[in-house]
Amino acid sequence: MSLLLLVIVAVVFWTITDFARLKSKRQTALRLLTQLDIDLEHQTHLLKQLLQQSTLSAAEQDIILRVTNDYRHEFLKPYAIHNRRMLHWHLKQTARLSQHLNQVQWNLEQNKALEDNVFLGHYRETHSLFSTLCRKYNLAVTELNHTLRLFPNNVVAQLTNIHSLPFFEPHTAFKPSTFTANEKLKLSA
Repeated sequence: MSLLLLVIVAVVFWTITDFARLKSKRQTALRLLTQLDIDLEHQTHLLKQLLQQSTLSAAEQDIILRVTNDYRHEFLKPYAIHNRRMLHWHLKQTARLSQHLNQVQWNLEQNKALEDNVFLGHYRETHSLFSTLCRKYNLAVTELNHTLRLFPNNVVAQLTNIHSLPFFEPHTAFKPSTFTANEKLKLSA
């Protein structure tokens, strides 16, 4: 009888420990996702400051800001972190905004008036941090998802309702090109 009790206590202790470890891995990934969101929002604000100092006309700046705000509006919609489908949707919106910001930033770097601009330097640093955070998030998700697939972790995950997380897949197919006047107005394409 005491052996059976000892086995039950050991299983309960192991389950609680495994749950804490899985929860910690999930929280790490979600914390990185929050940092991604904050960093992308910071890039958006820096881009607005860069546009104000560029040589683009007021009409071109207005169109770029309008398109940026449309992407930003979708990005800022609330989502449930425990709903995989909504989280995937949020990551897709994050990637769309990031790609748009990259296109606008590349176009602004061609602007001679911004060659030594402080905000452009800050933007580059922020974008570099964003790229690092993307890799860290995906690494944390890889580690969590791999752990969740292994037995007996998968049993504990099902019992405690811990699910895998989607990866952040930024659009890496963007190839900078010189924009014509009409294309500058359609940077969201």
